[in-house]
Formats: sequence, C-alpha cells, structure tokens
Amino acid sequence: MAVICAVIAAFNEERHVADVVAGTRAHVADVLVVDDGSSDETAARAHKAGARVVRHDRNRGKGSAVRTGLAHALHGPICSTIPLRSRSSSSARSTASAIWSSASASW
Repeated sequence: MAVICAVIAAFNEERHVADVVAGTRAHVADVLVVDDGSSDETAARAHKAGARVVRHDRNRGKGSAVRTGLAHALHGPICSTIPLRSRSSSSARSTASAIWSSASASW
C-alpha cells in the first residue's frame, strides 16, 4: 500500500492550519507541517490537529520550508508526497480534490 504524506509549509497560520490539517488527515496517512519560524501558535495548533510538526527557528521562506518537509517525509516509508498550502480552503472536499489531483499526476 502506498503511503502518501501531505507536506504543509506554514508561517503565522494559527487561524487556518488546524482546519487544513484536519481536512487533509481525512484523506492521507501522514500530514507534516513545517512551521517556518512563526511567532504565533501555528506549530501547537497543527500538532493538536494531528500533524507531525517540524519547526524552523526563523522564517526561511516557503521554498526552504517545502524542502525541509520533503527531506523529513522521505526518511520514512513514504511513497509519495503532496505539498499543500496552509491557507487552502478548510473544506475537506477541496482538500481531497487537491490531494487526488496531485496524486494522480505523480502516478
């Protein structure tokens, strides 16, 4: 069985990250949030919503956060990764659509 990990780069997204994590967890086995040096509760809320969390000590930019997430995700039994936006709609349906569109393109 393929294990898919959604990698979410987030910076000061405490208002949105829990909804995005919850919607994503309904469709993939693993969710990894990279908190890119946030000064708010982004990391805590992502963790509470069920994501694995990696933190940058300072803001390094989205590209660096995505690279960090991919490096962490690919150290495990992950077959495919899907980068998602931390401000994606909190709707589980739109999250699922983004996941399956990305997954279909990579198979």
